[in-house]
Parts: sequence; structure tokens; C-alpha cells
Amino acid sequence: MKEILLFGRVEREDLICNVMEHAQGYKFRHTSSAAKALKMLEKTSPDFIMVTGNIGKNGDGSYYIEL
Repeated sequence: MKEILLFGRVEREDLICNVMEHAQGYKFRHTSSAAKALKMLEKTSPDFIMVTGNIGKNGDGSYYIEL
């Protein structure tokens, strides 16, 4: 079973996850907290990471995620 870490806020998240779990056999872990996402990454190795929101680049070259 493939595992997906879903990071951010998602409208209709339950519907999306249920369809993917039943149709494709994916297991979802969801959080909108960066600290929890890092802990999940340390404990498990998800096959995919999905980030919702706007991702941008700051002037200094670092990235940000706007949830």
C-alpha cells in the first residue's frame, strides 16, 4: 500500500482521500502543522508528499508555503 503525506488545508479532503484509498489503495496521513509533518517524515517514509496552498520563493532564495 502506498502512503501519502497530505500537508496543508484541503477542502473536501475526506472525499479526495476516500476515493484514493478505495480506488487506488493509498493510505493518507494529513496535517496542516509543519511540526507534525516533520515528525511524520522522521517516523515514516511516505511514497508521496502532497502540499496544498501557495508555494513561493523569497528574495533570499528560500521557499515558503502559504496554507
